[in-house]
Amino acid sequence: MKTDLSRADIHEADLTSARLNQANLSRVNLQDAGLYATDLRGADLCYANLRGAMLDERTQLDFKWRLVWEILNIGRESQEGNDDGQTDLFETLDDSSVSSRSLRGQNLSYADLAGANLQGFNLSHTDFKDTILSKADLTGADLTRADLTGADLTEADLSGANLRWATVTAEQLKSATNAPLPEATEL
Repeated sequence: MKTDLSRADIHEADLTSARLNQANLSRVNLQDAGLYATDLRGADLCYANLRGAMLDERTQLDFKWRLVWEILNIGRESQEGNDDGQTDLFETLDDSSVSSRSLRGQNLSYADLAGANLQGFNLSHTDFKDTILSKADLTGADLTRADLTGADLTEADLSGANLRWATVTAEQLKSATNAPLPEATEL
């Protein structure tokens, strides 16, 4: 039987070494939760809040969700300091696509990236279907041919973003901040 914790608020919980592989964790609040050595392979993390979640090299997480975690948390540790004695996972991310500022062609559909800093990122050909990007900083981002179908762009800053051939509607652009003119995009 699959574990179902969908919509649970388990922020700040210590889930060290938990076996949550294949679990339904959609819309779960894992903010600041300890996920050290936790098995999350195959877990449904659609719209899960991974802000501040603490991982280490033993945490097993599908690539897509580790990438979402990186987007939300990269640099946060250096800003806040790490005094919990756990391995600094950020040291292992030096060659990640997030630190290289390119997420070209990634699948980030159904992720909660509200408030994410994607300023200047190469997001061309990226799948953002039904992704929450409200209040995200997409200033100068390359969204060429990105699929933004159903994405929430409310108050997302699109200053200088390249939306050429992106799949996005005029209605979505109206809810964003500093969106390029609709004629510059393929609607």
